[in-house]
Amino acid sequence: MAEPIIDMVNLQRFCDYIIERYKIHLRKDAHQYPVTTNVIFQRHRFINICRKHDTQTKNVIKYVINNEDLSLEDKILNIIMFRGWGIYDTFRLFGGARTKEQLTEAIPDAQMKYERILRASPKHKFFTSAAYVVNLKTALTDKYKCCSVIAIFHLIQEAIKKKIPEKILKAETEQEVIDLLRTLTGVADTLAYQIFLDLTYIPEFQFTDDNYVVASTRVRFSLRALFKYSDGLSYEECIMWLRDNLPELAPDFTEELKAIMIDTPPENRFMTLTMLQSSLYGFSDYFKITTRR
Repeated sequence: MAEPIIDMVNLQRFCDYIIERYKIHLRKDAHQYPVTTNVIFQRHRFINICRKHDTQTKNVIKYVINNEDLSLEDKILNIIMFRGWGIYDTFRLFGGARTKEQLTEAIPDAQMKYERILRASPKHKFFTSAAYVVNLKTALTDKYKCCSVIAIFHLIQEAIKKKIPEKILKAETEQEVIDLLRTLTGVADTLAYQIFLDLTYIPEFQFTDDNYVVASTRVRFSLRALFKYSDGLSYEECIMWLRDNLPELAPDFTEELKAIMIDTPPENRFMTLTMLQSSLYGFSDYFKITTRR
């Protein structure tokens, strides 16, 4: 069994970061202002601790996952399309959630809608600024020789032709799902993982969000700050180790977290892999800011 060595000072920073960011989420939901007196949190934006609290994830759940008119295969395609833009407004403007049959014939209509939107609002923002979406846009426009907005529909056509939804539903491991998604043009590890996490919110999906994780560059930075010595653990294994050992390493933090997670069922008030991944991602910036002061 691995016996890593943890930097307890940085672990305390990490725990403090999680508690304050979660409290900010609760205060925002309750319309309690100011949401924080912490100067760093006032001046900088950090992602939510719980991914389901994110606005765009809420939209995926509401308009795709909970859409009873869509089959499982339809939902997979719509999630890929949604995350390709990363913004619900774009998803809505181009018709929202649709069946595989409707998506198969979507490009001509999408082209006309795109032109109408540009005429009405030439500076309209179609995409999130996330790096993995920027990379997706570049790869798709290079391959399909069209504007990046319409290229997302070509991505969906590609997914249909490759039978990605059918293959995903037959996958036996989480890694197999990631590998299938990565066969799509421009879909690298981080985007594939985001799509995978969305899929885990579908009750009928065969995997959960607490058995598999991908450590992005920012997450790896945070892990290097927390682990003085990893004892041979991979970055992903370090996150799993934290999940399993955090209650013993930081019992006060664990109890405080349970107390503040009032918007979560009592049996789910603990740090999952996904929550740790989100926390580590945001903490990378928080750590840089606090240690250079």
